[in-house]
Amino acid sequence: MKISYDINIEVIEADLSKDSDITKVEECINQKDNLTVLVNCAGFTLRKQFDKQDPLKQLCMIQLHIIASTRLTRAALSKMIMNNRGIIINVSSLLSLMTLDSNVVYYATKSYLNRFSQNLQLELKDKNIQIQALNPGNTITNFHSTEEFSGVENKYPKLFTMTAEKLVDKSIAALKRKKVIVVPGLANQLLVNFRFLFAGIITKSMR
Repeated sequence: MKISYDINIEVIEADLSKDSDITKVEECINQKDNLTVLVNCAGFTLRKQFDKQDPLKQLCMIQLHIIASTRLTRAALSKMIMNNRGIIINVSSLLSLMTLDSNVVYYATKSYLNRFSQNLQLELKDKNIQIQALNPGNTITNFHSTEEFSGVENKYPKLFTMTAEKLVDKSIAALKRKKVIVVPGLANQLLVNFRFLFAGIITKSMR
């Protein structure tokens, strides 16, 4: 059975690794007095080790994962505090909870989102506002459909792979439990808890 909703969708084309485009989205947020949900999910990853990656791409990653997420959260939060209700989901990564010898900028920037979310939730403990840092594992999206990964076979174990729809369901369920750091799925939780057993497999799948 199909369910219909009476909603309006406004699409804003923006590259959040650029200051001017972050400002454009901030201005849109500032015009929404009834804003109740913000999901910071823009992101990308790189291959190779730190000294072999393009430094400009590394800086773009820092701008996108940290600066953009912080600025957009700040813009949305003023509306949410005014209305005393809201949800902010910062999409981090399962790999931010692991220590691996690859892609250190990606892991570090995603780790920022975890600690940022935890501390912000503490500041907002007296407000009706929920902060979540969602740490998905491999998710079936076009995340790796970039020039960076052209010709690279996805070797990530299927056991730890999830559909986007399933991921959203897990995130919403965690909101109901008021969890801040969320690792969706039992398999991914085991991966984090026993990461010393799986580190080699995960690292190999990223190269």
